[in-house]
Amino acid sequence: MPKFNPDNLNTHELAIEEPEKEAELPFDPERDIDPEHVKIFQKMIEAQISYTNFLTAEKYLGMLKVLGLPHNLSPEDFEKIKVEQKIGLKDDKTLYIETESAADLISLDKILGINNVKDTQADFMQVELDGYMKHGYLRALHIAARMKEAGLNPVISEEEKKKIDENIADMLEGYDTALGMGTLEEVKYLADARIAGFSFNLSADNWKDFRQNIESPEWHPIRALDMYYRLAILVADEVKIPKGGGLELVRHKKEGLTNQTPILPEQKQF
Repeated sequence: MPKFNPDNLNTHELAIEEPEKEAELPFDPERDIDPEHVKIFQKMIEAQISYTNFLTAEKYLGMLKVLGLPHNLSPEDFEKIKVEQKIGLKDDKTLYIETESAADLISLDKILGINNVKDTQADFMQVELDGYMKHGYLRALHIAARMKEAGLNPVISEEEKKKIDENIADMLEGYDTALGMGTLEEVKYLADARIAGFSFNLSADNWKDFRQNIESPEWHPIRALDMYYRLAILVADEVKIPKGGGLELVRHKKEGLTNQTPILPEQKQF
């Protein structure tokens, strides 16, 4: 067997390839949401509870939960929301005339794990969804998305799906600017479409429009929280509806892309 000669060592064979870096997300809640803004959002919830605006408080709570941000509520305040919601469900029969409020309440019950809602009003919601589909897709998709979060299966015809796909494509290409380019209203529409099961690709220009709106000097906490929530839905790899209802955003990390130190080839002692 030939004797090892270190002078013949090919150092190129020992070169270590640097792992491919994961592409930077166009929006990352952990990176892009200022902790001081989170404190403002928490105070917004406390204020809504003190004003007895419990449905609004639930909306903000649901957004923080889906974003993975702390709500900082006391157990007493959370219990107050649960009790007031139950009273509303039991006594306020007019609630279901306000279709969007009913849809919000039912979906938030599932997202927050309150579980007061026993009757998800599936038939009523589908009738309302069908009615909205005849007059435009903005409110219809809102109902469809809330139905999905409530664990229901909204029925949308193939013809309606095709029209919505075309509408989304026109919007993202800038042909349909009725909602404004990159505005909260446009982002709401797209986020609801994604929850409802529609697929589409967002370009760098689309994300540039979105970011211009969240970085606007006219920053307002209510609109900012809503915008962050919708962008998180759009940037997620998967929008997951757990069994029985709710909403979870999943991001799949690329396998093998870790911060661990790469293992060096075993060195021989000479």
